[in-house]
Amino acid sequence: MELREQSCEACGARFGCGADAGHCWCGEVALDPATLARLRGLYDSCLCPACLQALAARSIAQLAAPRQPASIAVIRASPRGESR
Repeated sequence: MELREQSCEACGARFGCGADAGHCWCGEVALDPATLARLRGLYDSCLCPACLQALAARSIAQLAAPRQPASIAVIRASPRGESR
C-alpha cells in the first residue's frame, strides 16, 4: 500500500495516510459515533496515529466510566453547590 505523507491537523506530526490507496491504518481504530462526529466537525483532514488512538482510548474510557445520576451531576456542576 502506497502511503501519502500528511501532517496531523491536531498536532502537526507527519505520518503516512493510505486513504488514496483504498485502505488506511485509521480504518482499524475503533471510535464511538459521538467521537467520530465531533472529529469530523473539528477537522477537515486526517489525524496522526498517536492523536487518533489517544482519542479512541479516551472515548472507550468514557464509555466504561459509571454514569452518575443526573441530580448528583447537577449539584457538582453548580458553582456554589446549589441544586437546580
